[in-house]
Amino acid sequence: MVWSMVPIVLGVMAVWGSDHSSVLGPDRPRGRKGPDEIPHIHGVRPSEPISIARSVFTADLNEGVIGTDAFTLTDDAADNLFHIELPDAPIDSSSVWLEYELMGVANHDMVSRSINHESCIGGVYSATSMDWNLQRERIAPYRLHSGRNSIWFHADPLNRTVYRVRNVRLVMDPTEASCNRSLIITNHKIKRTQGEVFLKGFIQGTTRRDATVSCFGQSLVCRDGVFEGSISAPYDATFGELIARFLNGDTLSVQFDLGVDDGAELLYREAPTPYLRTHLAAFDPHSVSFSGATLEIPQDALGRSIDLTIAPLRAIDVPPITPELINVTGLSTGYRLLPDGTTFDHAIRLGLAVDPSLIPAGNSMEDVRSFYFDENDRRWHALPRDTTRAEGNVIFSRTNHFTDYINAIIQVPESPETMGHSPTSIKDYKAGDASAGISPIPPPEANNTGAATTRFPLKLPQGDRECSQNWPYSTTAKVEMAGLDLGGV
Repeated sequence: MVWSMVPIVLGVMAVWGSDHSSVLGPDRPRGRKGPDEIPHIHGVRPSEPISIARSVFTADLNEGVIGTDAFTLTDDAADNLFHIELPDAPIDSSSVWLEYELMGVANHDMVSRSINHESCIGGVYSATSMDWNLQRERIAPYRLHSGRNSIWFHADPLNRTVYRVRNVRLVMDPTEASCNRSLIITNHKIKRTQGEVFLKGFIQGTTRRDATVSCFGQSLVCRDGVFEGSISAPYDATFGELIARFLNGDTLSVQFDLGVDDGAELLYREAPTPYLRTHLAAFDPHSVSFSGATLEIPQDALGRSIDLTIAPLRAIDVPPITPELINVTGLSTGYRLLPDGTTFDHAIRLGLAVDPSLIPAGNSMEDVRSFYFDENDRRWHALPRDTTRAEGNVIFSRTNHFTDYINAIIQVPESPETMGHSPTSIKDYKAGDASAGISPIPPPEANNTGAATTRFPLKLPQGDRECSQNWPYSTTAKVEMAGLDLGGV
């Protein structure tokens, strides 16, 4: 099913509760749902569907193949990143949906995705589906902005999973939401998988940064109002309650039905890493270090004040690296500097830690370079190298903008020789020998019995572990009174 580029009228549903609003994102749409078809949430009552005009914004790529397996050996970053242009930023009370068609895994809970450089959400378990299915996942409107928005699809290289997406688009229902703050679960389906329950969603509203989110007494990771996590559920639990708490004492909660285990595979996922956020005043010099990354900003290089974020990256968060690059970043798989796209009037120094144990044999610290990911051409590029600090194994480079960074070594052939093969040269060829490999048969020799005997070897292919066999063949001929008698082996 492919949506039109022009606004269309769509039946949507809104649900509300007694304590603010508690909303659960619906499964992928299959026409307008009646009251009995809406997923049940304890303490929440659906309203009548209403009709509104919606806006659709499509991505710049038609399709992408994400991940690696035994048949897909490399993951190309060029088709993992989708850009969508928005004329205006959506308001916080609007409903925004990420829609795409998916093949390879069953639904969007099994997809790792990132919007505008947030940490990856989803993809903690897997079930295969080889049919194209329309996915519709509600996302936080405040994660979007006017201009170009980046939608990343990832696959953890440790899990060896491949899936395809196509027709990626953002759908906005600007008048659907009816409250200022709500707790929204965006799972395709909430279920127990090998004893674990995975939840994802966000807090809608202006007051969200100071919130903590928990379920069954266990905390979920919550960053800027977007949360996800896997928690253990009691064996006999048939429903759960998600609770958000704020510093001023306010709480939000929503209850949900807990589905049965459907046999999906629970995948390994690194725990989210801590990050640093600090304010940098315009035009002042700054020196900031955190978890293996160091920034040295000279005076007058920063033309406006920013809230700097240094975020160490997990393997799932790093854009795919081409096979010729060997990642040797220390203390993390990479680093993300935000706000993304921040530029400087003068070059700044960026220091990144190196893990010496990851440097291949035959290489040294002198071969390490820092690389940045360019979202315009969807490729990694080397930074101009500045200095190497032997103490602490840090490489310093110069850059003039913020994005994702790694330390890497370019893998080259062990003994590159430009004249290793010359197809027109014959000087190294030897003259042919027509008798090479042929065992000559000696003429028969007579013995004292009157028989003529000859013997020659049979050459057999070499066996395992360099074992070989030598089987000689012999034949005898003699004449007797009764006639000709040919002997055997």
